[in-house]
Amino acid sequence: MPPKRLRSDTSYQTPGDYLQQNLLSAPANLSTEFLSLLPAPTQQYLLLTAIKTHPDIYRLALVEQTKEVAKHSSIKENFDFISKSVWRQINIEHSRCKDSQLYRVAHEVASSVRSTVNDGILAKVRAESSYETKRSALETLRKIAKSCSLCELNYIDKAVTEEDMVEIFVEGMERVAGYMLDDEKERFLRENGDWVEKCEELWGFWKLNEETKDMKLDLRLSLFPFLTGEDDDEDEDDDA
Repeated sequence: MPPKRLRSDTSYQTPGDYLQQNLLSAPANLSTEFLSLLPAPTQQYLLLTAIKTHPDIYRLALVEQTKEVAKHSSIKENFDFISKSVWRQINIEHSRCKDSQLYRVAHEVASSVRSTVNDGILAKVRAESSYETKRSALETLRKIAKSCSLCELNYIDKAVTEEDMVEIFVEGMERVAGYMLDDEKERFLRENGDWVEKCEELWGFWKLNEETKDMKLDLRLSLFPFLTGEDDDEDEDDDA
């Protein structure tokens, strides 16, 4: 028996046509699993579009944003324990190792310190964070930087003071200070009267270090212009 001829279907639709005609509104059982299949940039674009075009969603977003800001401003993080942990890690944990063992673990230790700074401190500080959190972050970053500079274990001492490590501390402190409001900066310098001297001490360590002495730090930490505003004055003088 000859096969039946396929009938021409004039109602054929492309997938795009079908979606446009049949999915004009989201189904009631739509879950977050649907969103998880979308790339993050697409999720952000769709959310921003919805916020801009729907006043009710915008109001909801404002409420949630206010809650988030209040949550972060109420938390007073204390990172001091991290500086003590790092000091022990770079000075005590491997103190009985032979030089060959120190050589093998040196860069692992440096990588661990780097992760601790980024994940344990910087990732927890935002513009909305409390003054206490920002202050503790700045003080702890300086302590860790000093501990790294004073490390005396062979190979580890070099690994934790390489140029990329110094940059992490400088950029991290600048980032935290950048989150501070003007009154918070003034309060910090008022409560830490010897802060400039402590930062100059760090600069002295790094300037003597073979790995970092040629870095173009421009005395950013020594003068701490991103707290005192000295950079702005210099820029104005240059423009004059």
